[in-house]
Amino acid sequence: MNGILKPEKRVKGIVLNFVDVDIDIVPGNENIFEYEDFPENIEIKNYVENERWYLSVKPKSDSFLSKMFGFSFNFNSGGNVKLKINSDILEILINNVNGDVSLNKVALNNFYAKSVSGDIGIYNSKIKYLEFYSTSGDLESVNSPISTLDIKTVSGDCEIDYLTENFKEAKIKTVSGDIDIFVVGEKEVFINRNTSRLVKYIQISL
Repeated sequence: MNGILKPEKRVKGIVLNFVDVDIDIVPGNENIFEYEDFPENIEIKNYVENERWYLSVKPKSDSFLSKMFGFSFNFNSGGNVKLKINSDILEILINNVNGDVSLNKVALNNFYAKSVSGDIGIYNSKIKYLEFYSTSGDLESVNSPISTLDIKTVSGDCEIDYLTENFKEAKIKTVSGDIDIFVVGEKEVFINRNTSRLVKYIQISL
């Protein structure tokens, strides 16, 4: 199942809720959601509310799995998505299980990502506030300045190629993940460490 969706009105934010979907987010002249290779038993719901475009993928209510097991939300959707966003978009919120997310050449005020095992890649972009929650998924940013960072992972690794020199705050909580952060500039960076958590490896470079 393939298709294209557009929001019914102007929006400033996008909320995505998926399972097993790989998402590529790139700049465009308008906001367009292009999907392909979705199973036939999957339905896509999208609507606009409070200047946010909500998109979710779930099994059709009359599907065999829905009737037998009572699933009411996402389940093994599969497929690939390309999301093109214009300059009106200030924030993106993603809830994804297993699928990978890639951002390339986009600028956002806020980017929130929650993932169980999917990886997040940020390339050639600019993010003012990044919030990442993950069980085992990894986070990587390349050539992408970030001003404020909030990371919570269990075993996922994070490699941030740089926080801006005047970054506001960086919060990091992990059980066994490796964290590698580069900070632009030569000013001293002070770390408050919560010793009640087991931190396997954290490196901050100037």
